[in-house]
Amino acid sequence: MYSVDNNGCVTITRSNVVGYNLDTICVIVCDAQNNCDTTTVIVSNTPKRDTIRDTICVGCTVDTCINVEQGMTITDVTVLNCAGTPSHTTTTVTIVGSCVNVSTTGTSIGTDTVCIVACDASTGICDTTVIITTVPPTQDTIRDTNQIGTTTTVCVPLESGFTPTSGTIINCGHSNNSGNVYSVDNNGCVTITRSNIVGYNLDTICVVVCDVQNNCDTTTVIVSNTPKRDTIRDTICVGCTVDTCINVEQGMTITDVTVLNCAGTPSHTTTTVTIIGSCVNVSTTGTSIGTDTVCIVACDASTGICDTTVIITTVPPTQDTIRDTNQIGTTTTVCVPLESALHQQVVASSIVDIATTVAMYSVDNNGCVTITRSNVVGYNLDTLCVVVCDAQNNCDTTTVIVSNTPKRDTIRDTICVGCTVDTCINVEQGMTITDVTVLNCAGTPSHTTTTVTIIGSCVNVSTTGTSIGTDTVCIVACDASTGICDTTVIITTVPPTQDTIRDTNQIGTTTTVCVPLETGFTPTSGTIINCGHSNNSGNVYSVDNNGCVTITRSNVVGYNLDTICVVVCDAQNNCDTTVVIVSNTPKEIRY
Repeated sequence: MYSVDNNGCVTITRSNVVGYNLDTICVIVCDAQNNCDTTTVIVSNTPKRDTIRDTICVGCTVDTCINVEQGMTITDVTVLNCAGTPSHTTTTVTIVGSCVNVSTTGTSIGTDTVCIVACDASTGICDTTVIITTVPPTQDTIRDTNQIGTTTTVCVPLESGFTPTSGTIINCGHSNNSGNVYSVDNNGCVTITRSNIVGYNLDTICVVVCDVQNNCDTTTVIVSNTPKRDTIRDTICVGCTVDTCINVEQGMTITDVTVLNCAGTPSHTTTTVTIIGSCVNVSTTGTSIGTDTVCIVACDASTGICDTTVIITTVPPTQDTIRDTNQIGTTTTVCVPLESALHQQVVASSIVDIATTVAMYSVDNNGCVTITRSNVVGYNLDTLCVVVCDAQNNCDTTTVIVSNTPKRDTIRDTICVGCTVDTCINVEQGMTITDVTVLNCAGTPSHTTTTVTIIGSCVNVSTTGTSIGTDTVCIVACDASTGICDTTVIITTVPPTQDTIRDTNQIGTTTTVCVPLETGFTPTSGTIINCGHSNNSGNVYSVDNNGCVTITRSNVVGYNLDTICVVVCDAQNNCDTTVVIVSNTPKEIRY
């Protein structure tokens, strides 16, 4: 339909008939003098330009059928870039009768615009459709579960190739009353500062991350707060048992408790658990040297929440204290006692914390300490700690208290029966003698008597021989101020008196002479020995166990022909020696 105003402006209301040069009209415009201007207007009707908007996911394909205007026969279809080159989709077209099938596949996040131009070659008419396709990010749902009272950061997953420029947290329609505090950066990393409220699925938040084209990726984050994992460290001895009460988080009702091996199978302790109200009683017994770690997991079946406590128990070796007391100037070795489990795998030993030094110390890997003592005398002079460790660094510490005693001297003396000898014993330097005792070191003395007198730093020992034999006594001189005692062993021998007798008899006779013996001497054997003389008289000698010598004389005459020694001994091997000088006289002739 056509209408025209006085200015020659034609209003055309078009029908739905499509075609070029459909109408030709003449428009005549005249002035007041009736001068007229005639214009021919040729009118064509083109198809209407439609716009289609669609949304597809990355990797998804959608088919759209475009129907051209009635009466058109599609002979050719072209895909044109209406707003830049598409970079987020791919598009293919197929003519199916009067329909143009457009197949669009999403390749990356963003929006593309293409124009589908379908033409009828017989009329030259083209029908253009604009297709605007948006490929949005996938909406993910993630969970973040962590301990109460902690601050953690979780970054939402973003589509490949997506470059974020802003991040926002929005409410997804949940109350979110946990008390947790949330913040997000432009990369979609959410910082969660948790309250002390325990529970699963406490909060649900939506994190929206957008790029510069305002393509936005939304992720749902479901937040849970778990009980705090506590760690308890304890030390117990082998054979000892300790009870520990673990209180779970407020509001939990313990329905089940499990003991888990957090760091290998425990081999040094045994653990049992008992539920006592809101307390889990953990009973741990030390069985051998070492460290065990167990996890006590207490759960509330009504909520599914579990509270885990780590218990690290160390069973150390017993710290022993031993004393080593020996004489000054000596080198000795003392081995510290080790626990049975430790003794088989020692790898290192050391000496630490030496208090004062009056000796030189060294230690081997078995904990055996070699002590080279000085000449300083005293009790508790040094205190050292010997540390012996195995490959697992379990260490056994022993305190060794070192004392240096005076050297035990031995004095040997020989005196005669009825004789007295005085001996001065000087004690170690620095000692003040306050007390002296005579001890029987080897039985009760029966051959001597002993008295002692303190004279300054000297102990005067007076010994008198009373009978044949040997006595041993110990003279113990002590300093009461230090408790140190200096012991001297005195061994005194009282030998028999060596007698000399003469035996003179006629040649050719056989006589017996018995040697004199000390009073109380009980002989058990007799022997004749050479005293260093030639004894060439030809006399024959024999002796019995009582010291009686039988002499069978030759016919050689002379004084002091032979000198023999007769040795008579008792059961204790005390021996009495007598020199016998033998003379042979001529035979007496009686008329």
